[in-house]
Formats: sequence, C-alpha cells, structure tokens
Amino acid sequence: MTTAAMKKKLHYFVDTGDVKKVKALFTLLENDIENIAALNASIDRGIRDLEMGLGRSHEEVMADLRKRYNL
Repeated sequence: MTTAAMKKKLHYFVDTGDVKKVKALFTLLENDIENIAALNASIDRGIRDLEMGLGRSHEEVMADLRKRYNL
C-alpha cells in the first residue's frame, strides 16, 4: 500500500471513526504531534531571528556544539 493510500484511509478513519477509536489513535500519536509542533515553533523562531539579523553561522553553531560536548 502506498503512503498516499494510507493517508487517505487514515483521514477517512478519523473523519468517520467512533469516538473511542479516534481518542485511542490520538493518544498513540499525541507525543509525536506535540514534538512536531515544538519543532515547528523552534524553526519559526530561528527563521525570525535570521530575518532580523540575529542568526549565527554554521561554523559558530558547530563550534558551540563541539565546546559543549567536548568534541
């Protein structure tokens, strides 16, 4: 089954499924949903910082990571 077909079936299930099953599916995916939302917010902040000239170069970030983790 293709990913597109899986998505279509999942959409149908969510739209037509009974409440208990939809709640169970949400509970199963809740952490992933929250992590994705947090990641998107972090990316948005980074883009805003870059647009305001507050960003750092790749080299600066890597130097900080090397220092932090003793690499």
